Amino acid sequence: MPCSDDSRAFALRCRADVVEVQRFVRACASRLGFSTVAAWEVATAASEAATNILKHSHGGTITICADDASRSLGFVAEDCGPGIDNLERAMHDGFSEGLQLGREHSSYGRRGLGAGLAAMQRLMHTFSIESTATGTTVTAKKFSTPPATGR
Repeated sequence: MPCSDDSRAFALRCRADVVEVQRFVRACASRLGFSTVAAWEVATAASEAATNILKHSHGGTITICADDASRSLGFVAEDCGPGIDNLERAMHDGFSEGLQLGREHSSYGRRGLGAGLAAMQRLMHTFSIESTATGTTVTAKKFSTPPATGR
């Protein structure tokens, strides 16, 4: 995913890191001319990806990519968690694999609403996910103006 100077990688260890991701995404979206709704959609998807990393692994990274030429904003979220057992099922609303990781992640130890991955896919123009027993990578992008063949 091509990135401009406004791109940044975030190590995800706690909820405060997710808040920083949200702030950075909103700032990039504003600079790229995203509408308020589109900026909220990208921030929500990136926040969900980052939160999933905290819920389902012991940390990971999310790289936010702002591309001036295509006026797009996206992210690559990667963890080294146990992977998603049934990726096809996980892509449907109502699926949740929340698990308890320990006291430092206690606010993430409960099951979620089960809309995360499917919602991310709906909010973004492009979305892909790869998951193995050694980790999961989510890549997503949204354009400030929807592509002619996209949403």
